[in-house]
Amino acid sequence: MGGHLDNSGQESSGWGGVREGAGKPGMVPTDEERAMVEKLSGFGLQQESIAAMVRDGIHVDTLRTHFKRELELGKAKANGKIGKTLFDKAINGDTASLIWWTKTQMRWAETQKHEIVQTTISINGALEAAKNRVISADITDIEPIAIGMDEKKPVSLDGQGAEGDASMERLQPPGEL
Repeated sequence: MGGHLDNSGQESSGWGGVREGAGKPGMVPTDEERAMVEKLSGFGLQQESIAAMVRDGIHVDTLRTHFKRELELGKAKANGKIGKTLFDKAINGDTASLIWWTKTQMRWAETQKHEIVQTTISINGALEAAKNRVISADITDIEPIAIGMDEKKPVSLDGQGAEGDASMERLQPPGEL
């Protein structure tokens, strides 16, 4: 074939492949960038936000590739500092810190006991019981009342007095007056 040899010693036709000087140069992080990524990771920023702050903004995959150690280290250092502060507060008797520590580190948990009590209420049974209580009650001390009259006259539900006295007015339900 009349091609030329590439860097590997194989014959090449000259088409395709990486050309000398093509593409962007590879990312080489500076010490300042590494320190900044570690600090921002420790502050809890999302990786997308950190990537936007490196140089003029880099892709999050580039951040993860070239700053993997700084991302992990920043988070670990921050967790260590917070853990130490929490531990010190718990040791010194801070109640909230003690509760949080026992729940997260000792796996203690607050439990609530829920009991389900199943009862059946019969409306007919309740009405029957109420009726029996009314019937068995002593109702002899009820005073007669006058409705819509100027003077008090005895009122009977059936229109008859105690001894057939027709002078008693019959109590009428509403709407029949």
